[in-house]
Amino acid sequence: MRPPRAPGFGASLRSSALAALAWPLTAAVLAPWLGESPALRLHVAACAFPYALRFGPARLAALRRAPARALSVELALGAAGLGLARLVFDPSLAGTALAIWAFGLAQSAWLLLGGANPAEPPDLDPFDEARRRSEALLDEEP
Repeated sequence: MRPPRAPGFGASLRSSALAALAWPLTAAVLAPWLGESPALRLHVAACAFPYALRFGPARLAALRRAPARALSVELALGAAGLGLARLVFDPSLAGTALAIWAFGLAQSAWLLLGGANPAEPPDLDPFDEARRRSEALLDEEP
């Protein structure tokens, strides 16, 4: 039996792994000029932007569909991500990269919780949809 698919889960994992692997290089290039803390902030922002472009619309759609559920899932995953990142953090390049990856790993769980696969009503047959629209037009008053 195959496990249920979570579209985008692999992309989310790759994104967090790439962000973690790119941190030491970013730190080596930017930290001498900016300092380590500003370089880390810049790196996180540069990695979060494409992630938000890729997964933000689906998360916003989930928020519009079921606000209470989506907000509670976002808060729980944010807390889990911060907790996991804090647990594995070490004040070194490798420890910081591991913390970045851990946070991304927790955020990827959103796709496993059904965030990308909401239970939507099945689409109508094209004939039934056309009939519904024509009846709606006929029911309008002139």
